[in-house]
Amino acid sequence: MNNTNLLIIDSRILNIEQIKASIKTPKVKYILLDYYTDTFITLNNKIANLGVSKIESIGLLRHGYILPTYKLLDKQKTESILKNVETQDNLLNSWSEIRNFLLSLKFTYSLKNFGSSSTKAQRQRTLSWYWTDKTWCPFGSFNLVVWGASNNSYL
Repeated sequence: MNNTNLLIIDSRILNIEQIKASIKTPKVKYILLDYYTDTFITLNNKIANLGVSKIESIGLLRHGYILPTYKLLDKQKTESILKNVETQDNLLNSWSEIRNFLLSLKFTYSLKNFGSSSTKAQRQRTLSWYWTDKTWCPFGSFNLVVWGASNNSYL
């Protein structure tokens, strides 16, 4: 399968069964992310168990929470700074675990695109700063997109 795409669905999202049922093409695979028990290793294992050699795009679907820091997983060792990230962590060192996870996917699966969706549009402005910083992902040709919704009525 040449153009496999992956949807990572946070298990805390409502109506997961409807979301899974809406995936109608074999070109899209999904895994569930368990915020409380998964690690970056278990996420990598879940992706490896899909049996694909190339992933063009990954989308992350989860609720947004307005907090001064961000954690992809509860077991993430360092909380990634959101509030005042431009001044508090301008080298984005607090994002190294997430960056390393994404870069491992880039090199393992030739990943080209990563998109993150949140049900809190207010996060979009802050998130877009670090997702588009060229020093954050120095290996080039890696597209990162963040989008948000104003409410979670559709979930």
